[in-house]
Amino acid sequence: MTIDCIEFNANDVALAIANEIDRESNDLPYVSQAQMTRDISAITSKSRQRCLKVAKLHNINDIGEADDGNEDRATAFLEEVQKFEADPTSYLKSLNAIDGDDEEEDAPGASDAPVAQPAAVPQPQPVAALVVPQGEAAPPAAEPVDIEPLKYMRRIASDVFPVITGSYQSEMVDVPKWAKAKKPTVAEPDPHYCFDSFKIKVLASAMRRNKNVMAVGDPGCGKTEFFKQFARRIGMPYNGITFDGQLSRAEIIGSFRQITTPTGSATPFVDGLIPKLIQLPGILCLNEIDQCDPDIQYMLHDVYEGGGLTIQEDGGRFIPRHPDCFIVATANTKGRGSDNGLTNAKFEMSEATRDRYPIWLNFTYLEPAKESETIVAKTSLNEDVSNKLVEVATSIRTAWKNGEMSQPCSLRQLLDVAEMAEDFNDRGPYEALAIAADLVLVGRANEEDATAIREFINQHVGIDLTTLVF
Repeated sequence: MTIDCIEFNANDVALAIANEIDRESNDLPYVSQAQMTRDISAITSKSRQRCLKVAKLHNINDIGEADDGNEDRATAFLEEVQKFEADPTSYLKSLNAIDGDDEEEDAPGASDAPVAQPAAVPQPQPVAALVVPQGEAAPPAAEPVDIEPLKYMRRIASDVFPVITGSYQSEMVDVPKWAKAKKPTVAEPDPHYCFDSFKIKVLASAMRRNKNVMAVGDPGCGKTEFFKQFARRIGMPYNGITFDGQLSRAEIIGSFRQITTPTGSATPFVDGLIPKLIQLPGILCLNEIDQCDPDIQYMLHDVYEGGGLTIQEDGGRFIPRHPDCFIVATANTKGRGSDNGLTNAKFEMSEATRDRYPIWLNFTYLEPAKESETIVAKTSLNEDVSNKLVEVATSIRTAWKNGEMSQPCSLRQLLDVAEMAEDFNDRGPYEALAIAADLVLVGRANEEDATAIREFINQHVGIDLTTLVF
């Protein structure tokens, strides 16, 4: 398939929509004025959706004035709509090829491109590695970070995310088109991870507009994993900082460190995690952001707004944020403390900080059927045994939400149970599951919770751990 490189504008799109509405309306049979109005409204909505989807591929995000459109370009645009609907994948590949670069590689989602290739965006070192003990030589000066914006290609979501559910699977996702010399090493994605197409649409839209995203939900429900797997699928580096209420300003922002130099000693300012990571392209995930000291949050306001970080301790030195550094965050609360007393946040977020996260995504645990399917795909448990394990987890979560237990149950824990059960298969599948659940779920619980979990195992698996001989 070939695509003519025609420069359309918003007015051409408006005229194309108007022409399409006129053409479709002319074939309508007259039943009544009310029915005619409803039919024309449906045609208008459908025509706008069809044309806007292709318009966005040509970087046109609004509808202009039909009277100012060009008739020939409007006709050509409708032909582009037909080409896209006939073969979306080929259309996108041809469209991306118009702006192609011989020194760049196809992005993930293309039929001939792997998700990750070895090489070369420099990754930041942990803060501990930056400390130079007395008596050792000073580190070489850091090389300047390349902050040239990335180029992107549009892909259909279902081509980039092979395991996907929901009604937005045909939405467009921007994936980076890396120059060969700069393509980063990205971890292999989980082939069994199931994406929610609505969350993909929201995150892709936020990244396109460089809006920060906050993911909120119960502990262990998959907030961080979603961002990790999304980054891996589009071939984008993922960098994370986990706030535990103990990270110091020196570790996050930086501090003066005494070092030894060839001529004596010096006390330079050594950058912390944030100054290093915001200069790199990728998804920067601030985990447990409701555990971050408010004083540090205020320092990050300019970073959240896309400007960069000013380090006052180092003479007001300015650290720019890379235009393709996309900031996301996770939290168990919405920044105002726990709504139900089930989770703890060391700090509350100010309204000024909350306001700098315009997009909020709410996460919950997977539906039981989908969770069981994931366990079966990733472990050796069969469907029946996996279903029983999920029933135990559901009972634990229900009791936790009702305030009857002090701990929830994550998918990560269920996978640990399933893997541990493999080593006890000689006891039969149900005893193996009960023993593994005792080690993973009961073992970490206080006495009251442990009693409740044993009862759930007896109820759903049919094994009484109080009488089982280990």
